[in-house]
Amino acid sequence: HRAAGITINTGGPVEVDTHVSMRLGIPPLALHAECVVVECMRDEHEVGFAYGTLPNHPEQGEEAFLVQLRGDGRVIGSIGAFSRPASALARVGGPLARLAQRAIARRYLTAMSG
Repeated sequence: HRAAGITINTGGPVEVDTHVSMRLGIPPLALHAECVVVECMRDEHEVGFAYGTLPNHPEQGEEAFLVQLRGDGRVIGSIGAFSRPASALARVGGPLARLAQRAIARRYLTAMSG
């Protein structure tokens, strides 16, 4: 998240029920959002987590981040998300909000590959 340009604060290590506070942009025009970790995945070949939005988030949904080590030595990062507008800004923004989501996802993937 940080490498994608999002300021992030957590209440501790990433584990189920950890609250995550995020900020995109510079105050006072920054967009604030809060989520809670709903799942953590960790085994011999993969690590990841998923979080769900909390009521003050502009969207309502979940997002998951997973990094896998394949048998051939390749490392694969993936992001999955589903959401719908939850705030007036997101509803009015419609297509612009979806473009913003895609742009952030591309930033995440770029950060994962760097």
